[in-house]
Amino acid sequence: MAIDEDLFVNGSIENEIEEKPKAKPKRKLTEKQLENLRKGREKMAARRKAAKEKEEKKNLKLTIKEEKKGVKEMNKQKKESKAKKNRLLKEQEKELKHLEKLRQIEKEKQEEEKLDKFQQIRTKYLMNCNSSEQYESLKKHLDDIEEEDVLDDERLKTKLIDMIKIYVKPSEDSENN
Repeated sequence: MAIDEDLFVNGSIENEIEEKPKAKPKRKLTEKQLENLRKGREKMAARRKAAKEKEEKKNLKLTIKEEKKGVKEMNKQKKESKAKKNRLLKEQEKELKHLEKLRQIEKEKQEEEKLDKFQQIRTKYLMNCNSSEQYESLKKHLDDIEEEDVLDDERLKTKLIDMIKIYVKPSEDSENN
């Protein structure tokens, strides 16, 4: 170590550090080498460009595929929505038919009740007749009343009033009403 200290002290290491080896001059390429280097760079640029285009094409295909998938999904949802709507319409139509059927049954029941009631009243008044002439006369008038007349309250009222007018003259008070 003594030697190293002497060197340091004497400054010879400083001189050695300062002396740098001379840099070698840049290597000069021949024309052929330069041409091949240029071709190689062009080839690599073309490969990078092709890879970039391939990647863009792949991304474009993925985008188109996703769009088609989205369109399919939307069409599927539309079909489901349409099917659901049609199902609801069919159910509503069924309900309306059922309701109409119920109303028809109720109407027929009411008509039947009206006809039964009229028949009961008719029988009651015919049974209250005191003579065969009264019976025949009343029966003739009641036979003129048809089923449609019984079902329509206004027509029934009109026929009955016309029938009663034959036997009883209306008073002035009833005409004003």
